[in-house]
Amino acid sequence: MSRITVATRIQRLLAMLQWIASHPEGVAIDEACARFAMSRADLLGELQMASMIGDGSSNFDDMPFLVIIEESRVEVCLLAFRKPLRMTRAEQIALLTAAGALVDLDGDSTAPLARALAKLADQLGIALGETFEVAVDHDGGPMARAIDQAIADRRRITFTYWNYGRDERSAREVEPWRVFHENDEWYLVGVDVNKGESRNFRLDRITDLVVTETGAEPPPRRIPATLDLDVGLPEVVLDLPSSASWVVEAYPIRAHQWNGERLEVTLAVTGSSWLERLLLRVGPDARIVSIDERLGGPDLAAQAALRVLARYQ
Repeated sequence: MSRITVATRIQRLLAMLQWIASHPEGVAIDEACARFAMSRADLLGELQMASMIGDGSSNFDDMPFLVIIEESRVEVCLLAFRKPLRMTRAEQIALLTAAGALVDLDGDSTAPLARALAKLADQLGIALGETFEVAVDHDGGPMARAIDQAIADRRRITFTYWNYGRDERSAREVEPWRVFHENDEWYLVGVDVNKGESRNFRLDRITDLVVTETGAEPPPRRIPATLDLDVGLPEVVLDLPSSASWVVEAYPIRAHQWNGERLEVTLAVTGSSWLERLLLRVGPDARIVSIDERLGGPDLAAQAALRVLARYQ
């Protein structure tokens, strides 16, 4: 068997995941083996390794992908790869400034770093070594500026929104009121036209933003600029080990307190499937203190674990 480099192996794995994910119903394992010229054992080994990426991180918001292997088929759901990662203009300028200090502008322009910085400067529309003024961006980036302009022009906006609790994407039409910042994230508050109620939307979960020609009502005088979790959502209280303290930072919670080495958190949850995934990631040390009957019972995690185990048997 010929050996491949780590870079090639990663490229092949990403191509494999993207291709399988493009088939919502999954693909036959034999078909995937034929497409990527791999044996069944090698292909399943790569996919099983991929399913563990990010599982033990203390700072993750979600695993990058979910891999489900059945007897003859495999399914892949991309979670953190729904949109390409892009640097903001502020991040590009910061990189150009920091790395530019390491480059001799009168030196070898064909050096790898010099060529990379020249490409970055060209994208920004400036020249290496040029002095320019930088306006500090306090408005959340291009998307927030587009929404602010829609608010000023009193126009409705449409976009696709990913709901982390239900793990689904849906089309929204909104009369925007205000963009605000909280807990290091940017949010939009406005009226969801279809629901007829005000809603908060996190900007980094918005894609396909369009400012329409449809007029919008003026925003109210007093606009909420803080997160207000829906009081109608079912709640769950979890007793977690200290290793799961990332839950407080990763998700909007209603309350939390430390009891010695254990952490008790109260979350508003829109669906049991998201809660199951959270409990499986934390592991067997997670305990349900109380749970709304709409979400299931105290054995929710055990039932989910049995279903996952059955898929691998």
